[in-house]
Order: sequence, then C-alpha cells, then structure tokens
Amino acid sequence: MTMEIKVLYFASAREEVGLREEKLTLPRSSATLRELRRVLMDKHPQAAATIESITLARNLEYSDDDVALADGDEVALIPPISGGLRADKAQVKQSPAREPHDSYQFRLIAQFPSNQLSIMDPSRTETQASHLSSPSEPTTSGPIRSSTHQLPRGRTTEDRGPTSSGSVSRAPGGSFDGQAAIRAFLQLQELEAARVSKRARYHNDPLPTTEGDEDSAHPLLDTFRDSVGSDGVLKMTNFTPSEIAQVYGDVSDFMAARWNIGRGQSSKQTPVDVFFMTLCVLKNGGEWAVLAHSFGMKPAAFEKMIVHFLDLLSPHLYHLYVEEAASTYTMKKVAIQGHAFRHYPAVGVTFQQSNMPSASQADFYSAKHKLHGYKTELSVMPTGICINCSHHSRGGVDDMTIFRKNLTFHEAATTKSPSEESMADEGPYRDTYPSSWIIIADEGYQELNDTMRVLHPKRSRPTDPLTLKEEETNREISSDRTIVENYFGRLCTLWALVSDKYCWQVKKYEMYFRACVALTNVQVRVRPLRADDGEQYKDYLRRLNHIGTARRERRRESNQRARAKRELRLATEVPPVPEDESD
Repeated sequence: MTMEIKVLYFASAREEVGLREEKLTLPRSSATLRELRRVLMDKHPQAAATIESITLARNLEYSDDDVALADGDEVALIPPISGGLRADKAQVKQSPAREPHDSYQFRLIAQFPSNQLSIMDPSRTETQASHLSSPSEPTTSGPIRSSTHQLPRGRTTEDRGPTSSGSVSRAPGGSFDGQAAIRAFLQLQELEAARVSKRARYHNDPLPTTEGDEDSAHPLLDTFRDSVGSDGVLKMTNFTPSEIAQVYGDVSDFMAARWNIGRGQSSKQTPVDVFFMTLCVLKNGGEWAVLAHSFGMKPAAFEKMIVHFLDLLSPHLYHLYVEEAASTYTMKKVAIQGHAFRHYPAVGVTFQQSNMPSASQADFYSAKHKLHGYKTELSVMPTGICINCSHHSRGGVDDMTIFRKNLTFHEAATTKSPSEESMADEGPYRDTYPSSWIIIADEGYQELNDTMRVLHPKRSRPTDPLTLKEEETNREISSDRTIVENYFGRLCTLWALVSDKYCWQVKKYEMYFRACVALTNVQVRVRPLRADDGEQYKDYLRRLNHIGTARRERRRESNQRARAKRELRLATEVPPVPEDESD
C-alpha cells in the first residue's frame, strides 16, 4: 500500500531544488517525515545539505521527524529563523502560497514568553491573531515579506497594499513601540538565518586553489615566482620579486596618473607585471618575437606596450635615481662618509655597436673600436652611483667634444658650495680653479685644462718620454678612475640592450640607455661595485675589438678577392681585332 505526499519548497530550498512543489509516493509502512527527508535527499543530491538541516512543516505545523504521514498530507520545507526553533519552543503554521514567483507574504505572530510563531496566509491573519492574543500575554502581529522577494519593475513599497511591512505601529512621538521592535527583531533573524543557510549549503564543496590569485597586483610575476622561484626571477630581471615591487613602489604614483589613461584600448596587464616584462626586455634584448613569445603575446602588441610604458617610465626613473643622486651625494657628504677620491668626480665614455647606418657611415665609425655605433658619457661618484648621463653621440665624435657638449652639467657639478669652500683640497690646479673640484678623466681628455679643472694621465710621446714621477702619477689617476670602469662593467653585464649590438629604433636609444643607467644605480645600492665588474668591462672591450678586427679582416679579404677577379678578367679578355686600313 502506498500514499501520496505533496512537498512544497520555499526560499533557499526552492532555489537549490529548482521546483516550487512536487508529489511523491511513499509506502504506508514507513511513511514518516524522517523517511521523506531521506527520499528527498536521494532525489535531489545537489540540495542534500539543505534538506538535511532544514525544518519540515506537516499540514501547516512544524513537526518532528518521527511524525507519521498520511495519504494526502502536505509537507513544506521552510528555512529556519535564526538557525531554527525547537518544537517545544514554537509552532509555525503556513498556508499554500497565493501568488506565483515566490511573492507570498508571511504574517508572524510572536507570543511571549512562550515564543509561539505562526506563518500563515494574510487573509486569515487577523482571525488567528485575535485567537492567539490575550491581555495577559502581549502579542505582536504584523507582515514580514520573504527576504528573497523582489518588487516587479515600476512598483514601490507603497504599492504593496495594507499588508505592506511599511505599515508599522509607532508609539506617540514617532518612536518604535514594543510590538514593532519584536517584528523588526524577527525579520532580521530571518535574514540572518538565510545568510547562514546559503553559506552552509556549500560546506562540502572544495576550496578554491591558491595558485594564480586573480586579485593580486602582479599575477604574472607571482606565476613566475611560484614556478621558477625568486632566484629564477632574479636571473630574468636582475631583481628579486620583492625588489621589483619596491622599485615600482617608488614610481607607482607617477605611473598611476599616466599609464592606461586616456582614449584607446587599455592594457590588460597590471602595471607591476608590465614593469616585470620591461625588466626582462632590458635584461635580455634580442628580437621582439622571442621576447613576446616568452609571455604568450603577439610581437607587435608586446613591442607597442613595452615602448609606451618606457616612454613614460624612463624619464622618471632617470630623474629619481640619477639626477636626484647628483644633489644627494655632495662632495661634503661623500667626504664625511670617507668615500671620496683624492680627486672628484670621475668621468668616462662608453661605446656600443649598432647597425650599419643608412646615412653617412663615417660619422658613426669609431676608429678606436673599428665599428659603427654610439657613444655616451657617464659621470660616476666615489660611491659607485652615476649622477649624469649625456645625450648619445655618433661613434665618430671624440670624447672631448662630448665633454664640451655636456659642459653645463660639469660646471654645476664641480662648483664648490659655500659650505665646501673651507674643506681641504689638495688636488692639482687648485690655484687656477679655487672654486671648483677636480674631475678625473682618461687620456682622451687631453688639453681640457684650458676650460675646466680636469686631471688625466699624461700621454707619452716619442720625443718626450714620461719620467718616473709622471708614470707614478698616471698609475694613481688610473687607480682612482677604476670606479668608472667598474660601473661600465656592471652596466654592460646587467643589461644586454646596452651591451649587445643595438638593432632597434635609433630615436629610442636614449630612452633605453637612461632606463638601464637608472636601474643600475638601484642595483649598485643593493650590491656595491666590485673589481670583477671592471674585468667584465675589459672582456666587453676585448669582444668589441675582436668583432672590429674580424670585420676589418673580412673586408680586406673581400677586397682582395674582388681585385683578383678583376685582374683575371682583364688577363683573359680577348683584345679587339684591328680594322683593315686597306678596306
């Protein structure tokens, strides 16, 4: 024998099951609410957690699971109020919903101190409220709408009619009375129960993975850090992840006002991730296609993003880490720290090979390196910090000309401040230039003493060999100037873009070079210069010399082959037959 049971779903149970109601057939022998709960959990596994913990009401009354069922019974699954009420504490009644789409209304009747609570149809509210109320036991009656109900478009709370929750009784003076406070309390408890129920239904779901945090300020950097470690990121960019975040923190306010601002399509990458990719570009150089493939991007889009980012970032990096260093590391401060040369500061020119220019090749050709390229002058402090980077010049321009083009900076940097006038100055030419500090330079800066206080090694001549004292002085000057070569070595070791053959846009050369100089200053502050850096620069110069010599040898051999072919052609050429004069 079987019986038919009608099941009604409300609120969160309706959302999970996807039904408003259904009819089930159960055997009469074991027809209890507990058996019905088990059948519903097996039939709707996606809502099993909710069905297991939810309260059941049989024929408009809350009931225990051991209550037997009869044919034609109606069972409702109703979310509890504040976690539910025990059967000995409350009774809840409910009538079938009168309106579709979950627009039913609840009428709560809370009787204290027994805390009896009923949920019923609004049409029977007043009758049952008067039946439950008594003068000795204060009763609260009022409408409470479902927390999941939403008004149709175009309606307001005033359109709800006489059963609207907006019609609350107030005490004289406009304040809530006790009954209104109880209704508000019960309504808030219903919202709390719904919130807890929504969270509890996912108790058995797996937790989200911690890899690839979408909310991170640098998800790409985090992915590389988790995959290859901090040491791997250091090898890719010359900085650890924490150092990358720290450096970008210094420029974040500046970039936030300029990056991804204005018209056009915005970059989907976060600024820190773009900075991370920019460091990889400066570190490794090479072809854009290879660099873009490393990050899963198209070469054209990748190049456009990096170039635009550096257009904004490079000038600010240079100002922050190079120009401000000139005002920070004054001669007085350097002397107090005990880092000063005997002669201050030092200057030098570095050379970088470039593509064969399409214009006048002689202007770009360096006779010293036997290559075409660019020259840039750097001024380095005793602490190993660069304080100036000149505009780049063509490889055929001599070092003194580059110095004179940058004379404005040198005069400002070597002028003694009022507080430095009393400092000891034992360098040469102090009587000729009493208000200037001396500059250390190499042999390429001969005869600059006419305009500046410059100290350089004396060049020997066939007719005028150096004395022992002059040779000793040259060694001392070269020893003091080692810091410049160490800086050049660190610069060329860190960034392939300023040491390998430059093949990118000529007009962007200075942007790339100054960004590398600024980032090298950051590196030097963390990892001071060493003698190994100077050896690296010497290897760099040896490589340039080898490339230039090999290129010159190939050109000589090519010319020899061309001349040999021409001589062979002329030797085998048949002379023309002379014309017969008799004809």
